[in-house]
Amino acid sequence: MLSVTCGSQLLPEDHELSKYLSVRLNITCDPPIESTYFSCHLKKLDICYWCGESEDLIEPSDELTAEWKTIYPLCVFCKENGKTWYKRAQKNVFN
Repeated sequence: MLSVTCGSQLLPEDHELSKYLSVRLNITCDPPIESTYFSCHLKKLDICYWCGESEDLIEPSDELTAEWKTIYPLCVFCKENGKTWYKRAQKNVFN
């Protein structure tokens, strides 16, 4: 069994798979979901920004989608426990 700690190398540098896998070092367990998951342009499963749940996701309000370019998914459980949508890139809205 492999044991991994946040911020440590996944494989030794001389491991045969190390030339195929990229691992970001010095990250912590503090961020909810790794930001590169959401910024990747490949087809991916929608998951809650805070916990990674793929079911029971909530649609953001029309007001939020009108104000923000990027709104990350949020599940019912996280919303009920005080989390809200994580947002990036506020739109320039002129009235």
